[in-house]
Amino acid sequence: EIGYNAGNAVLSTPRALTTPTWQEVNMAVPYHKRSSPHLVKFQIQPTHGMSRTRTYFNWKGMISRCHCQTHKDYPHYGGRGIFVCDSWLLWENFYADMGRAPAGLSIDRIDNDGPYSKENCRWATISEQGRNKRTNVRIEFNGLNLTLPEWSERTGISWKVLKARRHQKWSTDRMLTVPVRCRNK
Repeated sequence: EIGYNAGNAVLSTPRALTTPTWQEVNMAVPYHKRSSPHLVKFQIQPTHGMSRTRTYFNWKGMISRCHCQTHKDYPHYGGRGIFVCDSWLLWENFYADMGRAPAGLSIDRIDNDGPYSKENCRWATISEQGRNKRTNVRIEFNGLNLTLPEWSERTGISWKVLKARRHQKWSTDRMLTVPVRCRNK
């Protein structure tokens, strides 16, 4: 169990991890030092030593996007039903499941319509995350369901050419198998 240093008081309830922001707590403070008759504000400070790491920032961002209605990205996450599993609302559970974020990677949901959970998350590069967006165009051909950039890598045809062919309503077979003509200059 992780303790929290809150001025002179130490909170040891794990639930404190879920809201590492300003909290109002009734404390025995001399009346003349109170900011209000009954409450004093203080910031809960995690004592796990990870609060300034990329992993911790990833965790806090994930919770904010899904559960804080004032977060700028809430409409794309919590607003469309994406949530953080109950277990991961506690930092130590998230860290136990995912470990430290490898350099250059951040949290990614495998199924974009699914929750943030152990079964649905991985550490991924920006490129991998870019290919795992709900706005991506996916094309199924020969039993494979890939994005345009993935088909571009497989076929050697530029993704811009594939995009233009799709826009011109080429069949999937023709779009992915017809070689690109070289233009004479």
